[in-house]
Amino acid sequence: MQFQWFLSTFIIGGFVLFCYLYFLSQCSKQRLWAGISNPSIQYVYVASISLSAICYLILWIVYLSRPVSTIMHLGNYLFLLGALLWPIFLYFIPYSFLSLTIALTITSLGALLFVINSFLTPVFDIGIFLCCLYLFFHVFILDNIYWLLSYKQNVLRLK
Repeated sequence: MQFQWFLSTFIIGGFVLFCYLYFLSQCSKQRLWAGISNPSIQYVYVASISLSAICYLILWIVYLSRPVSTIMHLGNYLFLLGALLWPIFLYFIPYSFLSLTIALTITSLGALLFVINSFLTPVFDIGIFLCCLYLFFHVFILDNIYWLLSYKQNVLRLK
């Protein structure tokens, strides 16, 4: 299971990084930032994204040496699928609020499964739990709610 965890995350994660680098660099700042123009909010957002990426890397590294449950695998696949779809949808169908909502909701479900899995492990690890919880907070609260509502208000309204 660890090899499957490594390989699936490495391959799908590589596609995710490629899509982020390629498609998001082609998007306007208005779309990328959902019309959020306050530099302070942008800095907080970038810091949160960075912390989320660190939390995901910690999870990935920890689960290279631990048994990986089916819930964790499913969470990882959903998390990466949503993360893969979001930049593609933002680039190709930027005015489809539904598609962006679906992509971020899939990512949120994956992060929620990470949190659930952290409770179901035989030995509770507070560090892993906090990583999972922060990842879920960022994806669900900041991306799925704040970013989407800002996008709807600031980008779609101007369409």
